[in-house]
Amino acid sequence: DLGGVAKGYAIDEAIAVLQKNGIKDALVNAGGDLKAICSDFTRGKRRVWIKHPRKPEALFGYFPLDSGSVATSGDYERFFIKDSVRYHHILDPKTGFPSRKCLSVTVQTSSATYADALATAIFVMGPEQGMIFVNKLPNVEALIIFQKNGKLSFIASDGLKAKFKINQEVGNN
Repeated sequence: DLGGVAKGYAIDEAIAVLQKNGIKDALVNAGGDLKAICSDFTRGKRRVWIKHPRKPEALFGYFPLDSGSVATSGDYERFFIKDSVRYHHILDPKTGFPSRKCLSVTVQTSSATYADALATAIFVMGPEQGMIFVNKLPNVEALIIFQKNGKLSFIASDGLKAKFKINQEVGNN
């Protein structure tokens, strides 16, 4: 539904208005999805931090971003737990139940609308299929956090691997 792309579209439109009015350096953030345009003033200085999906006050890691868009889909913002089972808002259309393969998916690309839609789709695909999909897309990078054998794990696309830094304070636990 539109919830999968609405924030991204609003961000793209906001940046377009800013650019139309001569703004050359800005960051528009709408609930964690964002788009940045960069000048020499901020080049090399911005970092995008990814929330830890199981520690509400912690940050999992970061990567630099001068210009472009980032969107994250996760099971940790809108959820409830009943009988020790987490129910969240990202549904697998094959089952009608919450997708269980990922905890968090962050996508970086040029368009916030595109990043928003991709993050949700990749979340449903799961880490293996999702990363295969990402690696086929031009100018798209992703970081997927999931659980494996009861422990937090993550994979990053080739273009993001070298840039992503895990927060040493939380490690990958």
